[in-house]
Amino acid sequence: QYIKLLRKTANLEKLREAREAMSAMFPLSPSLWLEWARDEASLASSDNVPEIVKLYERGLSDYQSVSLWCEYLNFLREFDPSVNGYTPDGVSKMRNVFERAIPAAGFHVTEGNRIWEGYREFEQGILDTIDKADLEERNKQIQRIRSIFHRHLSVPLKDLSSTLITYKAWELEQGTDLDIGSDDLSKVSPQVAVANKKAQQMYSERAHLEENISKKDLSDTEKFQHLMVRMAYFAVNICLYSVLKLNCNMPTICNHIA
Repeated sequence: QYIKLLRKTANLEKLREAREAMSAMFPLSPSLWLEWARDEASLASSDNVPEIVKLYERGLSDYQSVSLWCEYLNFLREFDPSVNGYTPDGVSKMRNVFERAIPAAGFHVTEGNRIWEGYREFEQGILDTIDKADLEERNKQIQRIRSIFHRHLSVPLKDLSSTLITYKAWELEQGTDLDIGSDDLSKVSPQVAVANKKAQQMYSERAHLEENISKKDLSDTEKFQHLMVRMAYFAVNICLYSVLKLNCNMPTICNHIA
């Protein structure tokens, strides 16, 4: 409540002191880190970008929040001159942060798409800066974007079918011969086709669990109950997968569970 009152008074120094005091006592919630980062980012200049970056990093050390990761990535793209200027150091820095974000937030079933989409947008921005006459560099960058698509399509996330449509439209722009109305990816990569089919199947099997947890009108008790059901589901599947891999001679079943 005290922080809410300080935000209304716009007393930034006292607000910082209060937040630092709270942070020293216990981990702040993702929403509090987001508020803090947004307040500081609203005053961003070339001089204080490193300090705000440290603030985002502190928040992510408390919680691996998808929203906090996305805002951090967007902040770098907007305010870090080396990143939005696509300098070699800036590009390397941004790619490193995205690669950190993927295992931390890119596998979140209902929100992970935001990380992958941001990564592709950044790489597409680089492609747009490459001279069309420089075919070698453009082809390298196209392959980099293609690789991100392939990785994304292999992860069991919500709306993966929409990602597939986006990918096929992108491939058509690159001159690849594809049937956009079909799920067949074999012309692009048989391995990606298999991985995508498995990812979509895995998501469909657990979609009801994720939807239950994501409902906004649940009490804390109901959320906890749904979370325990999901944890039990994963525990059973991990155990069954391990047993089959070690003891059975039925690779079809093992591959279905994997």
